[in-house]
Amino acid sequence: EAEGRGINFSGFPIPSFYNDNDEIYQFPLDYNDYDSTTFDFTTNIPLLATLVTTGYRINDVDGYGTIMTPYDTVQCIRVVTNVISEDSVNVAGFGGFSFPNHVREYKWLAVGEKYPMLNVSGNVVAGAFIPTNVAYRDIFRNLETVVSPFAPDADFSANNVMPEATMDTVTFS
Repeated sequence: EAEGRGINFSGFPIPSFYNDNDEIYQFPLDYNDYDSTTFDFTTNIPLLATLVTTGYRINDVDGYGTIMTPYDTVQCIRVVTNVISEDSVNVAGFGGFSFPNHVREYKWLAVGEKYPMLNVSGNVVAGAFIPTNVAYRDIFRNLETVVSPFAPDADFSANNVMPEATMDTVTFS
């Protein structure tokens, strides 16, 4: 269950708490399970804008079987999630505009794993699913020992490496 979201605006964190929490899953999940939940939240950027998001989430457990990734070969269920929402933006009190969103995710979930073994997500436009992201569980590879022009290169930094859990905001770059 998601209880809130947050954004960073001009370097300042702005939290938003759901008026109606987003229930991601309703456990237990078994083949042929189907559920639908609603959510809504409001984000206020003082003196500038207000964003209101309302919508619903539909989970359909439509398959099961074995999936193989570099991480492991495991038994999974497949959950198809459709998140249909509408974002409304009111700019400085001068009326606003809204636009619909329809996101679909195909997730392969395994017992005992916190994250999907495979997740394919994207937008639904005019009834057609357009995948935009694929993520799967992988194993750790020490890429420093691999000589490859295709090895990923990343460098992250954080403005606070010893945060206080209930009071500090950490910005990653």
